Amino acid sequence: MKKIIISITTIVIIWAILMSTDYYMIKTNENPIFSVEIAAYKDGGSKEYCGLGYKIIKYVKMNSENDDISTEVRLGPLFMKYSP
Repeated sequence: MKKIIISITTIVIIWAILMSTDYYMIKTNENPIFSVEIAAYKDGGSKEYCGLGYKIIKYVKMNSENDDISTEVRLGPLFMKYSP
């Protein structure tokens, strides 16, 4: 029983490390290591990435008035939808 608990805990910790690494990489405008790009949108450069049990969406919004670019990164489950 103790081996099962240790195994599950180890898997959860490794999964959390993978997820947080990808989130940090995308947040710092670099390509993620453990997830793949599944969609790119023509709204300024927004992209959707899918990892092992999680999805990261990077929203890139352009303001046409002053050419300002804002970015936002969201982390969620695989069924999370893109909503501009």
